[in-house]
Amino acid sequence: MSSMVEIGKCVVVNMVLASGESERAELEIVAPEHAAGTEGLLSSESPFARAILGKAVGERVPYVREDLRALEILEIREGARCNKHARERDALAEIERRIADETAIHTALTSDGWWGVTGPELDNLIDKEKK
Repeated sequence: MSSMVEIGKCVVVNMVLASGESERAELEIVAPEHAAGTEGLLSSESPFARAILGKAVGERVPYVREDLRALEILEIREGARCNKHARERDALAEIERRIADETAIHTALTSDGWWGVTGPELDNLIDKEKK
């Protein structure tokens, strides 16, 4: 685990609400050009990120915005796909790649032509499927 919140880190925070209740969030702090809030990729220039940058696990940061009152840092670890949405997206991309590979193998083996898959390319695809 990392000791401080910084760009490229995954941060688990407890968002303390005005009602006294709290909500947990897992976010990755990224450069502004990589931000995607719906995927948990938070711009380092956002007010939320600026409030927690440089903070350590266990720190409670006052953060009064809408219904929020404070942020508690629960965990900090290496980023690069720390959040659920990113992991799901990566898993789907892997499934799509495997389907494309299997389709190419099936097409090459069941047709008279190579359909764009050359002999060595087909051999590589078959070898990958055997592993």
